Amino acid sequence: MISMIWAEDLRHGIGKRQSIPWHIPGDMAFLRKPLVETP
Repeated sequence: MISMIWAEDLRHGIGKRQSIPWHIPGDMAFLRKPLVETP
């Protein structure tokens, strides 16, 4: 599941923040929100 989260991060530009270690908890909330944060 983590790999799925990271894949979504890369797709949505979250990866550019280069914060893989700490953004995981944020992803849990992100998955509950509609995918509208695409830049």
